[in-house]
Amino acid sequence: MGKLIFALFVLVVGLGVYGAIRRRPNLLPGGFGELVPRTIMVVAIGVPALVFLLSIFRVIPAGQVGVKVLFGQVDPSPLREGLNVLWNPLYEIVPMDVRVLKHTARYDAASKDLQAVHVEMVLNYRVVADRAPEVSGPSGSGTPASSSIRGPRRSSRPTPRPTTPPRSS
Repeated sequence: MGKLIFALFVLVVGLGVYGAIRRRPNLLPGGFGELVPRTIMVVAIGVPALVFLLSIFRVIPAGQVGVKVLFGQVDPSPLREGLNVLWNPLYEIVPMDVRVLKHTARYDAASKDLQAVHVEMVLNYRVVADRAPEVSGPSGSGTPASSSIRGPRRSSRPTPRPTTPPRSS
């Protein structure tokens, strides 16, 4: 989006300078009266056209898919790896990893005889490329899927205390 704003700025400023020079050609020395306005017009139209032309090509790296987001609305069809042509340059592309990733979590617990047990849980997961727009959410935030993985629920019951046998007197 920033590139398109820059292109629009170059177009407006270039056309303004072109118009100012065409109205007062006597400010330029001798043979530059025709050359400078033409050059300004070529730059004023050429740079925005080049920016627009290059902004319709998007490259998605290997192991990722691109989720198209237009003003917060997610397009249901993802972009595959490689060179893609988007005729609407206003699309924001959110890359999502579709390789096998690992989510690790550590948990502490107590065994039956109240010994401390440390458990490290590892979960391998991957996002299916065709369903990446669904995973990215309705706003296309592109938050990693690991942030939505939920671990086991912690028990709300208190752990039982060991009972001691009654003393005989």
